[in-house]
Amino acid sequence: MPTITLREQQQLAPNQFQVILQFEGGGSYPVTITNPFDEQQEARLEWYFEGWLRRPFLNTVTAAQAKASITDYGHQLF
Repeated sequence: MPTITLREQQQLAPNQFQVILQFEGGGSYPVTITNPFDEQQEARLEWYFEGWLRRPFLNTVTAAQAKASITDYGHQLF
């Protein structure tokens, strides 16, 4: 399976980065990646992945919202 490498070049804005996308045995392409979530949404994901797992029976509604947002995050990045 070929290796795909993303190499950060510079930060363009608080939520935006210029990277080089490189395929093993292929070319290199400049790409701009924008984080689709704001700080509040990022904090909710951080809580879901790091905090909620310690106490999975609390804040189940917030956990369900965070879980659902993962799909949206992936779609926006794609």
